[in-house]
Amino acid sequence: MDNQIHRHPERAVTDRARLDQLLDEIGLATLSTVSPDGEPWAIPINVARAGDRVVMHGSTGAGALRHAAAGAPIVLTIATVDALVVGATAFSTSVNYRSASLRGVATRVTGDEQVALLGALTEAFLPGRMGEVPGLTHKQLAATMVLALPITADNWIMKVRAMGPDEMVVDADGGGAGGWGGIVPVRTVLDEARPAPWAQGAVPESVRLAQERRRLPRRGAAPQASRSASCRAGGYEAGGRGAGGCGARRRQRPGRPLAARHCTVTWFPAASGVEAGRTWVTEPSALMVAAFCWPSLTSQLPPSGAAVVK
Repeated sequence: MDNQIHRHPERAVTDRARLDQLLDEIGLATLSTVSPDGEPWAIPINVARAGDRVVMHGSTGAGALRHAAAGAPIVLTIATVDALVVGATAFSTSVNYRSASLRGVATRVTGDEQVALLGALTEAFLPGRMGEVPGLTHKQLAATMVLALPITADNWIMKVRAMGPDEMVVDADGGGAGGWGGIVPVRTVLDEARPAPWAQGAVPESVRLAQERRRLPRRGAAPQASRSASCRAGGYEAGGRGAGGCGARRRQRPGRPLAARHCTVTWFPAASGVEAGRTWVTEPSALMVAAFCWPSLTSQLPPSGAAVVK
């Protein structure tokens, strides 16, 4: 199994702690596999890390989960955008991101372990929530499938872009550029809770604490993230004159920027088998077979004979 980064290998991350941090922070992944008919199959799914396993759940009637539970190899891909990278030209405008793919065979979990892992999933989204709600019923457990994918030393890859835009240049044909350039950090916040019509009592402690951790700052207040963290996200040194108070010197020179749309792309060679399929987080590609893109699907056309699954 090839678990090397071939495009921009300097962006590869091998520190398992960085992978754990990404999994703990982002609870939405893309599960990809090959259907019994040999077609690419990809679905979005909530995930959470429980030690050395990635846990996912869904309905017992979900076709992709049932296929995975039967032993079909899968790929889980997870990604997040950390900053908009505003270049002096459209070509040098990009995003900073963290992405990872994990491959392997997931196993179905039942019994007491199923109950424990469903609790872990809930706690990953809202720590403390399991102590505020009734326990799971037999009917709920019977309707829910839980799968666990192990995290091993050789079944994952991670790629990170954390740098500012390219230096301003003037092309030989006179295509110059000017104006502002830098980074715009991106972060997820929790807004005010909106109670359901049937809700009773105050907002629970688990929700309130989650809001405190990820609340939008007051108007005029500085973001919770430190300036040095924001500088690092853009590839600059903290302090001095530069983008947003960051030093003008970048830690490393960036390579060619990614396209401005974030996608999970799955493709299969002509002599495709289960082992041939690969899923990566990458730029939109004319060679794609199936893709999930944010904020929208790519408009690029696939080659003749390929099908884009929307």
